[in-house]
Amino acid sequence: MAVKKTDKIGEPYDKTANFARALAHPARVKIVELLSEEDAMTCGMITKQIPLSQATVSQHLKILRDSNVINMEKDGLKSIYSLNSSTVSDAHSFIYALLNQLVNPL
Repeated sequence: MAVKKTDKIGEPYDKTANFARALAHPARVKIVELLSEEDAMTCGMITKQIPLSQATVSQHLKILRDSNVINMEKDGLKSIYSLNSSTVSDAHSFIYALLNQLVNPL
């Protein structure tokens, strides 16, 4: 497997950039906000709160899942979505430290 130049920068940077890309759409930011307010939601529950079609919400959920921002569990025929607290916590720590450094340089 080929090594990308960005692989040499480091895992925390890669994970944070991946998190940021996943949130690079207002609908995905809203989905993450909704999931932070509820322990778990179905696509249908999310669709009721966002003015987008179910298919569009599903596409956004897939992007968030692929980036490990959210988890999905099957419950019969339903998919239940929740925040991946580990990914969110890691991104929070890294972004907080970075922004703190930018505001309060050495």
